[in-house]
Amino acid sequence: TKYTRNAEICADRDAGMSVATIAFKHGVSRQRVHQLLMARAAQPSREVGGTFVYVFKCGKYLKVGVSKYPHNRQIQMQYLVPYPVKLLAVKRGSRPQEADVHRALEAAGTHYEREWFIDSRTARRVLVAQGLRVPAI
Repeated sequence: TKYTRNAEICADRDAGMSVATIAFKHGVSRQRVHQLLMARAAQPSREVGGTFVYVFKCGKYLKVGVSKYPHNRQIQMQYLVPYPVKLLAVKRGSRPQEADVHRALEAAGTHYEREWFIDSRTARRVLVAQGLRVPAI
């Protein structure tokens, strides 16, 4: 059915498959895949109340940010970068707490640009010290 195909398209994207590959696999246009994924990103997330500090891994970089809906932000980010976006860690937090994480990562010498940092053992140790449970590398 249509709903099953839409769920499969979303699952394929979550698994890191490219939009072009998904379109070919399901026999739909790339534009249709984008429309479906953007509609899903606009839906309310499972998280309730407050904001969250999150860490995404994208290629050799980490992005630290804050959002009410980190899962939806992950879906949106996937359109902006050429690599799969993986949610590494999330915790309840605010913009000042996000800024603390940024400052700690910058002090450790892992800053790349804006909210992006180079993924390394040092960066992950800093994130753990900031209360974000990220896996070791």
